[in-house]
Amino acid sequence: MEWLNFTDYKHKFVFIYNKADLQNLQERMTNLLKMCGIFGADTHQTNSMIDNGQEISIKMNLTTGFPPGESYDAIEQDHTNFIRALLSERKESEGRKGRIPIDKNMCTIL
Repeated sequence: MEWLNFTDYKHKFVFIYNKADLQNLQERMTNLLKMCGIFGADTHQTNSMIDNGQEISIKMNLTTGFPPGESYDAIEQDHTNFIRALLSERKESEGRKGRIPIDKNMCTIL
């Protein structure tokens, strides 16, 4: 996480606790809290995007569960949250830094 400058760019990271389709809401939230605690991520981290002229709040740390064979209607909310968190253009607020600079010398795989 150090080479990704996580401490300075926490607002750019998305943490997803996946494979939660067999868990109830309490189990999902407990596991998300544990995961965020391990990485030092803010569990209330949100960002916003503009969709059809309307500002929408986006959870940056979330759980997902896509059971095999489930209808789209049953997973639509998880899917929408997942897509928005990962692919939406975020509205930058004042004081937020732009893109994350990567120092190739700090990464052992590059």
